[in-house]
Amino acid sequence: MNFDKHINLYKQHLISEKNLSINTIKNYEIDLKQFFDQSVSKKNLNEKLEVFISHLRRECLPPTINRKVSVIKNYLKFLQTEKIVDHINLDSFHS
Repeated sequence: MNFDKHINLYKQHLISEKNLSINTIKNYEIDLKQFFDQSVSKKNLNEKLEVFISHLRRECLPPTINRKVSVIKNYLKFLQTEKIVDHINLDSFHS
């Protein structure tokens, strides 16, 4: 599935439903694009996230890693709620 094509829909949700600031939404978008644009050939989201977190651990502080993982999880929850995806096991996503 091409998850990144729904980011604009998610941004609209963040504006209208969550009332987040434009700067926060921009940062969330950067986090999501960073995750989905990574050049990892893994098809499985868990594997992609594992590689992504491993990369972040070398470059970022724990609060930044936690925020990025949280943004990804919330985006995937949104996709489930909107019935864009059937089911994603979010229990295995942790930083």
